[in-house]
Amino acid sequence: MSAMLVNTSNDNSTSFVPFVANVKTKSTMFKFNTVEDSLRLKLDASGSALIADVDAIRMDNAKAFCIIIFTMMWLLTLVCTAHAFYILFLARARPVGLEPAGFAATLLFALPAVREVQPGVPPMGATIDVVGFFFNMTLLSIVCVLLVGAALNDALQKHEFEALLYDTSAAESDADAAAAAFRSSGPHQV
Repeated sequence: MSAMLVNTSNDNSTSFVPFVANVKTKSTMFKFNTVEDSLRLKLDASGSALIADVDAIRMDNAKAFCIIIFTMMWLLTLVCTAHAFYILFLARARPVGLEPAGFAATLLFALPAVREVQPGVPPMGATIDVVGFFFNMTLLSIVCVLLVGAALNDALQKHEFEALLYDTSAAESDADAAAAAFRSSGPHQV
């Protein structure tokens, strides 16, 4: 911000007028501080500017909310991983359905939206993302793939077993019908 005064009595030359700028902002997410001796005036032939360096710091309640979200994301991921471990390794005698995989997929697609709920969230790739988002997404992706694979494997084994039972009896009756039709059609040349 700058102000110029045109002096018409002296060849229309310009001279700068000092002024006080008081910028106020209220945010529930950030606290703004000006850096000591950061206010400077940039005088240039093409234009002038008043420059101030400002630090934006997250408020303590915003930090607490982000930590709660971070913790809940990890808890949900660990519960889903423990549930998948139980289903895949401890209770493997029972067939695996798609419900656990659906829960893992729901978390997988919900975590990015939960991340965006955090107040004043930085762009993707911040330190908090490496610790609390990328690992969660990777772990949930692996869990989801394993659960879908186990459910598909169980469904295929069950279906193949039923198909073998059905095809054996159907093949026998089809073979008997074809043989009877062949015999009744008369002499055949080879």
